[in-house]
Formats: sequence, structure tokens, C-alpha cells
Amino acid sequence: MKMMTTMLEVAKRAGVSKATVSRVLSGNGYVSQETKDRVFQAVEESGYRPNLLARNLSAKST
Repeated sequence: MKMMTTMLEVAKRAGVSKATVSRVLSGNGYVSQETKDRVFQAVEESGYRPNLLARNLSAKST
């Protein structure tokens, strides 16, 4: 079974921080177009997909 690519792996591939990858993917905060391009290229090359289970768990309120 193939392991899912993580945001950290995308960040390493793009040469940016995990926080920058998060900002690019969420569209929040300023990131230069050059950095966005590098992140999107790394996402495409690595086959990154957001983990929907983790997203739903973090969005749930108690």
C-alpha cells in the first residue's frame, strides 16, 4: 500500500516551509507567484491530496 504524501514532503520538494504550503493550498495570506508555482509543481509531481479525515477531525467542534 502506497503511503500518502504529506504537506511536509511537498514543502521539502518545493524548498519552502510547511506553513507556506498550507497558505498556498488554502489561499490565505500573501505568497509570491513564484513560490505558488513551485508549490503547485511539487503538489503535482508528488501526487499530494489533502487528508479529508484529518481535515474533518480538525474542523469538528466540541
